[in-house]
Amino acid sequence: MIDIIYSENAKCNDIIYLCDSQTMRLMDEDTVRQKNITFEQLMQDAANALFKYILSSNDMNAVKNIAILCGTGNNGGDGRILSRLLSDTGISVSVIESSQFADMGDEKLQEIFSQSDIIIDAVFGTGFRGELPCGVSRIFKMAHNKNINAKRIAVDIPSGVNANDGRVDRNAFMADETLTFEFIKRGLVSYPGAEFAGKIVVLPIGFPEKTRDMAKHSDNRAILLSRDYIRNIFPKRNKNTNKGDFGRLLAICGSRNMTGAAFLSSMGALRTGVGLLYLAAPDCIIPVLQTKLNEPVFIPLDFSEAAIKSTLDMLSRDINIYDAVLFGCGSGRGGEVYAMLDKAVKNYNKIIIFDADGINALCGNINILNEISAQKILTPHPGEMARLCNVTPKDIQQDRVNIASDFAKKYNCTLVLKGALTVIASGEGDIYINPTGNPGMAKGGSGDILAGMIASYAAQGISAADAACLGVYLHGLAGDIAKDRLSELGMLPSDLLDILPEVQFPSYFA
Repeated sequence: MIDIIYSENAKCNDIIYLCDSQTMRLMDEDTVRQKNITFEQLMQDAANALFKYILSSNDMNAVKNIAILCGTGNNGGDGRILSRLLSDTGISVSVIESSQFADMGDEKLQEIFSQSDIIIDAVFGTGFRGELPCGVSRIFKMAHNKNINAKRIAVDIPSGVNANDGRVDRNAFMADETLTFEFIKRGLVSYPGAEFAGKIVVLPIGFPEKTRDMAKHSDNRAILLSRDYIRNIFPKRNKNTNKGDFGRLLAICGSRNMTGAAFLSSMGALRTGVGLLYLAAPDCIIPVLQTKLNEPVFIPLDFSEAAIKSTLDMLSRDINIYDAVLFGCGSGRGGEVYAMLDKAVKNYNKIIIFDADGINALCGNINILNEISAQKILTPHPGEMARLCNVTPKDIQQDRVNIASDFAKKYNCTLVLKGALTVIASGEGDIYINPTGNPGMAKGGSGDILAGMIASYAAQGISAADAACLGVYLHGLAGDIAKDRLSELGMLPSDLLDILPEVQFPSYFA
């Protein structure tokens, strides 16, 4: 999980809103107006917050020298005021202005950095876009030298990281800590920017409550999922209920060589509370699945030449009796998958979850998404997303937030872009970023469990975006517990199935 600290007096509400540069600029302006202060006074408040945290979180008896790299904007202004505050305590502070970067020789820089206990980046703030100037890149490369033992702190956001989407210049400042003001910036929790942030510390600088509400009402609203947020959307159950009250899910999953995908997605759904699970799979693998699964109702699918028409007619006729449909986990890429999409699935009118080969079936005919009247959730990994968008996986990974958001709005769907810090984008424009999970989950089968979980919550009547958020957060949380018990290398996707009940106790979120 991401390492985030709220310093004393910083406000952390049930919903952790993430801010982009435009919203932060508007809130700065509103704070100045509401409090009837100047921007210089706001800058002083920011520097005071930095100063107090640095003093309280470091052994200042051991800190003798600090280097502060200052740009020309507000970020640099924070750095200059901070330098004066630190100097007043007797610490030796070297301020290196960006105007000096080009003229300062390597030998002098090496001398300053090698003597520094802390190096502070106050060059660019949240307004950074594009590429770092060559002079700045040179300075940062020297600050990152393996022979430099200083702690590296970024002010608000590491220079070279785009605050809106996490895109980076390859020579961006690599911070051990990022001291950010009032709100976490989207780029700090979006890869690749998150790699440069280190520990994120949120510092208060006196934004009025009405000003802070601007993050909630922003057109570019983004939320970092948290235990508090999940508690508020976690499904509640009445005592006077029966299995029909918790949804009927049709899972069209599995093929001759991928029975495991059908098993894992089914168990993911069953472990997250769906009332009735109907597993539609090729008739040749039903006997195998019946030895492993007790709870589903099995629907054998006969795709022989003589029977395929009647199979498709049966699916099309009955499909709308289900509360949700999960399509594609381990289905393969045969012609029958495309036939099911065209003849049955696209006529469904409630909520459908496309995963794996269901997504691959869309790639050759992406516009079919606009023909489907049902609510849609897609759960691609970066490779599948690249095929959907006709770009490379590298393109996806460099701009995850914008690509996910644009796709969700274009096709009016909920998009779950899997990976480290999974991005969930709704068709209405909201963004959710998930902090749970770890590299040990990067094994075949993890995504099948997640798809089953999301489909289960959707079948229980939870909205598409909330079902995606619940599934992604709890899936990652179970993975984090599995890592602690079994190690990243040793854990298996199937280990999550026994942990899912633990993370769904209501008391866990109390």
